[in-house]
This record gives sequence, structure tokens and C-alpha cells, in this order.
Amino acid sequence: MKPRLLAFGGEFLYELVTASADFAVDFYATESERKFRLLTRLRTEAPDALERYPIRRWTLSDLPEIGRKVRAGVYDAVLCQHIRYALWSPVLPLLTSLRRGWQTLAGERASLIRFFLPRWVVGTGVPMAFVSPEDSPTIEAQNHPLLRVCRLCFVRELPVNPAHLLLNTAPGHRRIVNVTRQRELDQIWRRLRPISLGLRERTASLIERFRVQHSDRKDIDVFFAGWTRPYTARDPIYARQLRSLEGEGWRVEVTEDRIPQETFLEKCCRSWLVWSPQGLGWECWRHYEAAAAGAVPVINMPTIRRYAPLEHGRHALFYCVEGDHLGTVVRDALRDKDRLWAMGRAARQHVLDHHLHSRLLHHLVASLTEETERTNVPAE
Repeated sequence: MKPRLLAFGGEFLYELVTASADFAVDFYATESERKFRLLTRLRTEAPDALERYPIRRWTLSDLPEIGRKVRAGVYDAVLCQHIRYALWSPVLPLLTSLRRGWQTLAGERASLIRFFLPRWVVGTGVPMAFVSPEDSPTIEAQNHPLLRVCRLCFVRELPVNPAHLLLNTAPGHRRIVNVTRQRELDQIWRRLRPISLGLRERTASLIERFRVQHSDRKDIDVFFAGWTRPYTARDPIYARQLRSLEGEGWRVEVTEDRIPQETFLEKCCRSWLVWSPQGLGWECWRHYEAAAAGAVPVINMPTIRRYAPLEHGRHALFYCVEGDHLGTVVRDALRDKDRLWAMGRAARQHVLDHHLHSRLLHHLVASLTEETERTNVPAE
């Protein structure tokens, strides 16, 4: 019999838990249909997926039955995604906090599952994982009850100093030293695990199609398509460094125009190097899309703890944001295409082995099971 998962979350968690047919899933959205944009695409492109894994929205009448199933051990694991909507914020001005609380009650009532989920999980032995795919490392106060009862906490932007996760989320957390000194938080730090954004199954299928079409064609030396903004890791100064390589005879395609995903993935398959600077967070879909396409992603130095990391010189190239280091790293790499070919193959295999969404789901559940077995072993 398939392991059964109970999941509450948004688009990221839905795509994750439905990526593998090895699990039975009951999924409840924690955001309104207006915010759940994936639903519109699935209705037109993949109605069969919605039939297999319907997106439910719980009502008050559903709560007793869901709670009964959790307590009865129907589910092997419970997963809950980071919840954005709060009834109250201890750090916002009073009127702003009241307004946001009313907006939550009026439009995002499903997010109130955070009040019921801890009551169901505590004392049942059913392990729960908290998953934060947010581009900000902060885990706001409305998620703290979930942090206290989860067995493991998987965070996309996991800081090197985990105390930054709770900075400015409560009156006693205004200074990093105050968070660090709170011994009662040690239990939360022990539960933290990094997780990547990974690679969607449908994106992997598109990439495979383009790879077949361009199996031996690498006619772009450096490629980038995306927004740039001054004073960020995507500062136009770095784009100019790459464009300057054209004067040395290298084939460079850098555009800030929005292009279709299919065009982007096709060009990745045709590229030796793909510039992949961080966006709002260091974790980026592009890192894994470029690698899966057989290109070598060129990324600014990591600022977070990572799961199954792309390694410098083996799967990717990392550069410092100071000076002309990006141009230097790219220029040196392009002089050895045989090395880039081998790195592209290694990067692609690494992503398919570890970061495909179906692989991420298995890793998450296996880690949760292992942690549960470890903590349930009686002391001798």
C-alpha cells in the first residue's frame, strides 16, 4: 500500500507532493483560488492531474473528520507549507496589523489551518514537516506554532546563522544576539534542513525534448534572459561584463526581454554557460533548469546552506560580485570546452538524481521517517 500524505499548502507543495505516483495524497490549499494560479493552468492543460490529486479547501465541517484521520493514523506523514497570511503581527503598526488580519479572515480563511494542525499532530506520533519555499529567510510569527510541533523544518533560504529566520518576528527577537541566546530555540535549530526549489517534472520533459533536437549543438557561449536591477546581484554592470566578451569573439546572448519558457529552455540546451545570478533569494529555478539542459550555470557565491549542492568546478561555476570576477570566470571557462562538456553532463545528472521534484519528495519523506525513528528510539 502506498504511504499516505496529508498536505496543506500552496503551489510549491502541491507540485512537490504530486510529482511521484509512489504516494497517495490528500491536498488542501491554504490560499484562495485567486492566489492559486497553478489551478488555472491545470484545468486547461492537465485536468487528469486534478482528477488524481484534487485541490480541496477545507471548511469547518471538514475539520472533525480530518482530525479523526490524523489521530487514527490514516496518514504516514503531514506536510505544511509556510503560511503567509496572519491575523496579527507583533511588529507591524496596529492599524496595518488589523487590516491584514481582516484581509486574512475575509479572503484567506484556509490559512487558519495553523490553529488546528498543531492540536491534531501533538501526541499522535504522526510526523509533520514544515516546508518554507519562500524567497525570504524569515519565518513569521503565524508559523511559529507549526515550527514548535514539526519533526523537521525544510527551508529554501536557510541562513548560515539560523537565528536570522526569526529576526524581527517577535518583540524579543529584535536583535540577533537576543535570538541566539534563547536556549529554548535550540530544539528548532536542530530541526532545520535545507531544501532546493528543484526542477518540475513538466520542465524536465520540455528540456529532454529540446536536448534530443540539439544533442550536438552548442552555438551559444554565454546565455542570459531575465530582469536586471542596479545594486543587486543582477546589476546591469554584470550584464555589460558578459556583453564585452563579444569583442573577444565569443557568442553571447543577454536579453532583459521576457521570452517564452520553451525558448528559454531551448537556448539553455544550446549554451555552454548560463549566467544564473540570484533573484529575490539565492535559490533560483534557473540554476537547475540550466544544469538539467546540460549547460553549466554561472552563479554568484552561495549565501545560504544548501541541499545536495551544485559544486564549483564540478557542476557549476561560482563568482564573486566584486570587480570583474564574473567576466574573468567566464573567460577562463570558455577556453576549455571539453571541461565544460563534462561539467554539463555531471550537472545534468546531479539535478536529475537529487533535485527533480519527485526526488525531492522522496528525500523529504525519507528524512522525516529517519528522524522519527531516531527520536523514538528509547534511551538505554
